[in-house]
Amino acid sequence: MNREGVQRILAVDMTSEVRPGVSAIGAPVDRFWDRTLRVAWWSVALGIGLEVVQLVLFAFQDRLPTVAQTVAETAGKVSWSVLVCVSISCGLAAGKARPRAMGLLGALSAPVGFAIARSVHKSVGSALSVAPGAAEALSPFLLAGIKAVEYGALGLVVARLTSRPVISLRSHLVVGLSIGAVTALVVSVLLLRLRPDTRLAVLATQAVAEVLFPIGCAAVIYVTERAARLARRDS
Repeated sequence: MNREGVQRILAVDMTSEVRPGVSAIGAPVDRFWDRTLRVAWWSVALGIGLEVVQLVLFAFQDRLPTVAQTVAETAGKVSWSVLVCVSISCGLAAGKARPRAMGLLGALSAPVGFAIARSVHKSVGSALSVAPGAAEALSPFLLAGIKAVEYGALGLVVARLTSRPVISLRSHLVVGLSIGAVTALVVSVLLLRLRPDTRLAVLATQAVAEVLFPIGCAAVIYVTERAARLARRDS
């Protein structure tokens, strides 16, 4: 075989060796962005769904908000759910460090998301000429600290669930319900201590939101992880 033929064979071999390497490096990145985008869309649906639930509760109490108030509330809920759920889900790519990563991301993103959601709510409300509501009884810093603990715990426990060989939606929902119920109880007790005359309907509405948010976030992460596992199995 002459020198030209040998060079052609070597060129083909080198090409076949490089291409798989490139795809192997790009595949995890593609999966990460696909997963992040999926979580973001489900988080938007979660924020809208929770606003619908809250409107139903308001309807039973005969105190439906205006359209402008609803838009402002929805903007705040969507920004909160997207930032927190997406941040926690980023820890799914951490491998063996997944529990620590998701717990830390939950603890950091919750107070940041809380502050951003409040800012978005106020900005949208101001743009739509919504009258400012009554002053909150609990300090925003206290609420941010509570949410840091809440979503740090949620990220840590959900990370352990998603690290199992077999995952179940029921386990994720139970974890979200448990953490949300404890948080709702703590917030309700603190609120009653500061304002003993707080109406039961107000407490119930706030408690429902505190419970449903972690349930929804845990469900979003389950659906995302489940879809990723099915995609890996079919590939």
